[in-house]
Amino acid sequence: MRRTDRDKHAALGQFIGLLLIIAILTGASLWETEQPADATRLSLPMSELRSQSAELQAMGEERAAGRIGDGFAAAHAQQLLENQRDTQDEIAKLLPWPELAPLQRDALRDAALLQQKLAQASENDERDIDALRDRFRKRERALRD
Repeated sequence: MRRTDRDKHAALGQFIGLLLIIAILTGASLWETEQPADATRLSLPMSELRSQSAELQAMGEERAAGRIGDGFAAAHAQQLLENQRDTQDEIAKLLPWPELAPLQRDALRDAALLQQKLAQASENDERDIDALRDRFRKRERALRD
């Protein structure tokens, strides 16, 4: 079956519309990534780090109480470590407003400490992890205010 001119024009119109949508989405994406990171964009991965430290703490408590085994704890700590690395990379890639740069730097320092704690999950002092989680929580609050 041969296409009519009307079908060709409709297909061309759809193609041009699709290209326009792609161009708009690409432009919006580039504009968003070039903007300095605001408090919200910085607080989201910080919240993830706080959650990961809380999960490590809870896992340590469950392990100490004998409710989970060493194999499960090691596997879960490895998964948390992978998630933590992704989150740390996300924070490192952000280019925050100058006034937020110290919070980013402190969060990266504590993220590295969390990475060490996850790597040695079976040997952690719960108080250290609790203090680390509290530092992430305080930074989150500072970013929200």
